[in-house]
Amino acid sequence: MLQKSRNSALVLLVILLIFNQPAYAISELDSDGSPYPITVDGKVLFEIYSGVGSLSARERAALITSRIIQTAKNPSIPHESVRLKPVDNGIAIMAGKQILILITENEADEEKSLLSYLAIERLRKIQKAISAY
Repeated sequence: MLQKSRNSALVLLVILLIFNQPAYAISELDSDGSPYPITVDGKVLFEIYSGVGSLSARERAALITSRIIQTAKNPSIPHESVRLKPVDNGIAIMAGKQILILITENEADEEKSLLSYLAIERLRKIQKAISAY
């Protein structure tokens, strides 16, 4: 129970950090330049190259992975209900009222993709992972 409270508090803190940061708050690559995988059941869905706000890319990847797994474990959230939601500084992938990941223009530029294409690609991968979990 205590772990769930801590996770909820951490998620709330990250959401506040994300929405209080302008789009340019995406940082450069982490100092070692390494991508950090978003992994569910041993399968890499995609990689995170940059942090947001005060979160490093490594911390952000861990948080996104945790959110996706928590969603997959919740039988009341069907994978089809995971959706895109345009927000001021990008496109959020949502499960109910929970943001799983925020994708920004800067991140799309890093991936050499259009924001909408990157968001759709990641949405499909997340939905598939949740369905298979």
